[in-house]
Amino acid sequence: MANYPVKFVQLTEVQFKALAAKDKGTLYFLSDLGQIYKGDVLYSGTVMAKTGEAGKQGVLYVDANNRLFEGTGNGFKEIVPAAHTLDAKDDVKSPTSKAVDDYLKTKLVADVAYDSVAQKLSITKYGEAAADLTLTGMLSATGVTYVDGTLTLPTVNGEAVVLNLPKENFVKSGSYDAATQSIVLVLTQPDEEGQDQKVIIPVSALVDISKVEGSATLDLKMSTEKVISGAVKISAAEGNLIVAKDDGIFVSPVDLSGKLDAVDKTKVDEIVTVKADGQVKPSGKKVGGATLAAEVNSNTVATEAAVKAADTALETKVEKSLEDGLALKVAKADIAVAAGTTADASDEKVASQKALATVKEDAAAALDAKAKELNKSITDLQNSAAAAYVEKANISTAIPADAKTAVDTKVASEKAVADVKTALEAADTALLEAVKNVGDSKVDKASILAAVSEAPSDEKVLSEKAVDALIKAVKQEISEGLSWDDQTV
Repeated sequence: MANYPVKFVQLTEVQFKALAAKDKGTLYFLSDLGQIYKGDVLYSGTVMAKTGEAGKQGVLYVDANNRLFEGTGNGFKEIVPAAHTLDAKDDVKSPTSKAVDDYLKTKLVADVAYDSVAQKLSITKYGEAAADLTLTGMLSATGVTYVDGTLTLPTVNGEAVVLNLPKENFVKSGSYDAATQSIVLVLTQPDEEGQDQKVIIPVSALVDISKVEGSATLDLKMSTEKVISGAVKISAAEGNLIVAKDDGIFVSPVDLSGKLDAVDKTKVDEIVTVKADGQVKPSGKKVGGATLAAEVNSNTVATEAAVKAADTALETKVEKSLEDGLALKVAKADIAVAAGTTADASDEKVASQKALATVKEDAAAALDAKAKELNKSITDLQNSAAAAYVEKANISTAIPADAKTAVDTKVASEKAVADVKTALEAADTALLEAVKNVGDSKVDKASILAAVSEAPSDEKVLSEKAVDALIKAVKQEISEGLSWDDQTV
């Protein structure tokens, strides 16, 4: 699985907002706000002051009136506090269902019962005693009769109400007499001679039209006989499609091809766009599904769901790469602050810079002590032979292992001294092997130093090249300590 590096950046809110683009693979720490962003997505919860037109999704905002809002990404959604009682003066809180129920119980009727014997209604409000409403004497909707001009209205448990309606008060028909300019009403009841009884209402005096006025779109005229005529006004402006024909107003058809006309059926599901001249055309692009396709297509528009799914997958990969990256790190607990022997050395731990520096100092001290020891022996030999030459027979080709068997009348040959040097270098090689065993363990590249620093640390190690340079420096110091002018012997 590929590893995706994750970057960490610390900056202020002003610096963060000034970034032209936020990298999705970077964690931004806003030091002045105490917030964490992954790219442009806020990962740390907080409550912010409500400003602007859009709020970040998942963030709570409060306005100047202490109202609480939730950011939606393109606006704000108010979180309305609950009201447990109804208060006509409060337009901020939202009542609970119990508050509404308690209020309605004080206003609504709980039960209505009808007593057919006593002819009354019993009305009961919530929390109150029943109230009776007597229906006696009220008009009944059933049993109404009309006979020969008499209207009878029955009542509940009472006497009926009788109304006498004269027949002549009823209109049988009506018409307009143009000659007399009158309305003629014919009554149901005939006159004494059996003829229709009429009511004539002159209306000529009721309507006196002396002037008519048209408008910007209508031309009205009235003749001397008070006949009104009119004509529709048609604008002479260029592009007007309305014309007056003998049979009425006519509008020329408009060519809508390329605009809202049908599109080629082979372009099914393509997004329609508008050209500069207002016509529409297929864009050649389609809307994708809920996930991004395996093969990228420049003509497919990604949906929010697909982008969100891809972002979630990338976030999962980033988190996994972060875990994998941490797995490659060396825990501080696995940094050895003292170099062990070859027998107890571990490939799972690394030696700190200070530990290696200590090894170097100890090795240098031991080698320096041996060099001083050899220098002293050589000085003693030089002092004993100062008055005479040494016979070749007194040149020892091997230095005795025990100082008690060594004599002052012999000197060590160059090879014998070289053999001692070789033995010391073998011991140095063993020390290098121990250092190499420590250096073979995995170490973070950032903690590998190219040279020994002046401030040794238990959390850093030397590179192979640095250790090699250190060894060469030690050998050089040994070589310089063991060299002398053989012409003086």
